[in-house]
Amino acid sequence: PGEKESLGDIRRLLEVVLRNAATKSDPKYKLLKTSNRNLWTRLLRFREVVAILENGAGFERRVVGTNTQIETEALRIEMERDRINVEISQALNESNRQDTIASLIADLDALEIAAANQQQLAGVAAEEARDFELGHAGAGEDRLGVKRILAILGAVESW
Repeated sequence: PGEKESLGDIRRLLEVVLRNAATKSDPKYKLLKTSNRNLWTRLLRFREVVAILENGAGFERRVVGTNTQIETEALRIEMERDRINVEISQALNESNRQDTIASLIADLDALEIAAANQQQLAGVAAEEARDFELGHAGAGEDRLGVKRILAILGAVESW
């Protein structure tokens, strides 16, 4: 961390990664882990590089980690939603509970807003966190995967 990578350094490492994925049969060359500190700091922390690998070369993102704080809050919201719905059902079965029902519906509306905000935060956290890896299926029957990698490699080499 704190190291500044030049565009040339990034390009050279990207060339190595693409060439290895296209030419080596060992599956380890087709799996790029953000948990690999060197790979993260020198290459995968750059969104543009990840976009090239995903959109151009055919690597697929796989979520490998979890953010327990976000998951805990999502579970809390779900449990609170269930509790409010039960109370609404009970209040509907009793007479003269309009104030209680209105209050519970307001609570449910506020909870839905909190849930939407939580989902947005979870999306941002997943995008910015090192909780993914990039995997490539390899050549396949038609070798299209390797052709895609080699095409992107040619473009990167021409930079």
